[in-house]
Amino acid sequence: MVKRGMKSEIAALLVCIVVGFLVGLGGARLTYEVALENNSDWPAFEMVSRATTEALLAGIPVAFSSGIGVALSVLGNNT
Repeated sequence: MVKRGMKSEIAALLVCIVVGFLVGLGGARLTYEVALENNSDWPAFEMVSRATTEALLAGIPVAFSSGIGVALSVLGNNT
């Protein structure tokens, strides 16, 4: 039963990653085309500032603790 659960979780995670990537790719393409039509600067300064190593390292503990909180709240409702 544990193996089956792990397989299901891994499959669901892969589906989420693939769908998120495809949606993000489509959104980025659309945004880029609109930016070219409007002669605007793209990516914007805010986008560039968030795509740094420091921002990634600062976001990891926040995402990790948020994920733990969601998992605990889901488990709390099922026990």
